[in-house]
This record gives sequence, structure tokens and C-alpha cells, in this order.
Amino acid sequence: PSAIFRQLHDSPSTPPKEFLPLDLSGCANRRLADNEDRTGWLGDGPDHDLSSLPTARQWLANVPFEIPAKGTQCTVLARNEDPNPALPNRAWQIPVAAKVKGLAFLHTCERPATFTRHIYDRRKVNPGTLGSYVIYLADGREVVVPLRWNKEIADWNSQLGPALAETAWQGKTKGGAQIRLSVFRWQNPYPDVAVESIDFVSGADKVRPVLIAATGWR
Repeated sequence: PSAIFRQLHDSPSTPPKEFLPLDLSGCANRRLADNEDRTGWLGDGPDHDLSSLPTARQWLANVPFEIPAKGTQCTVLARNEDPNPALPNRAWQIPVAAKVKGLAFLHTCERPATFTRHIYDRRKVNPGTLGSYVIYLADGREVVVPLRWNKEIADWNSQLGPALAETAWQGKTKGGAQIRLSVFRWQNPYPDVAVESIDFVSGADKVRPVLIAATGWR
């Protein structure tokens, strides 16, 4: 039932005629594979990285994404009091420069150190709003899309994935942990106005948000 709900919520009202994979090379700062120095992915070591994710053009949740095979492959933003000062708080001006009916984001986040699956988080241990996408339109308007934990975005080891996104790929780490990546779709309320660019912004919460790829459709 949850998968059916997500498909109904996420699917465009009319089938896309064209897809526009976005170029994230200007903001990508981490490889999907980690190493013994823990300078890749989320810094958890090579047994707990995303090196098993296929690269190049991949159709995930019926959307084509471009995932670089070499170099920096994803954009990791800082969390609150992040021990890594090299991680940014914001990725600026990801170019779109096109009229699109919507944008699909292949994204995830760090696994929280502590969390509860209870419907009521009485102890307030769960992450909240991890960040946002700020979408800049050609007419000067800005649309802020929040990224709330387990709603629009979930951690890479999530059992169910976020409620408002669609599971796109599942795999395992070298250490045997389950990986679940989801695609979140944003429907453009102003499809006749071009989207100029997108900012990916950290909410300085308890975990790092990660953007792997993004694609527009029209």
C-alpha cells in the first residue's frame, strides 16, 4: 500500500516528453566510494559506502539520471557542528535554464546516530528538516522545497524510505548493510516559467544531506 501511495503522489499527471539530466559537476565534492582515510562518501570507511551504485546513465524510478563514473560523484553538505570543516553548507546555482514541469532528485542522507521509529518522537531524538532546495524562476520568484527526514528524504540505510518519495534503487555495502535510495519529485507550479537554477541548502540538523543526481522533465 505504501508503494502505491508513493507512485500516485509522485507520478507526473502526464507522461514526460523529454528528460533533462542536470550537470552537478560544479558542486559535487565526494566520491561514492570511501577509503581507509575516510575522505569519500560519508566517511564511514570502505565497508559502508555507495561504491555498489551503478554509474553513467541509469534509469531509476522511470527517470534517467547521470551518475559520474569518475571524480567527485555526489554533493554532501555539512550537518550541525560538523567535524569536517571542508563540507559546505550550501551548493549554489545548479544550472537548469529551461522550462520544466518538474524536477526529480536522487538523494539521501547520513544515518542518524540515534533515532526512534515510534510515530511520536517524544524524546525529540529524530532529525527534523535536513535542508531544502531553493528553486529560482526566471521571473524572480523563488520556491523553497523542504527536505524533512523520512518525508522527502531518508537515510541510505532506511527500511522503508521517505513517505513522499519513491524507492529507486536497493543494494548492499561491502559490509553487508542494506542500501535504499529514493527519488523525490517536485511538481513545478509554474511550468510556463523557466527554472534558472537550484540551490541545495543544509538545514544544519543532525545528519548530512546528500544529492547524487537530478533530472528535469517536460
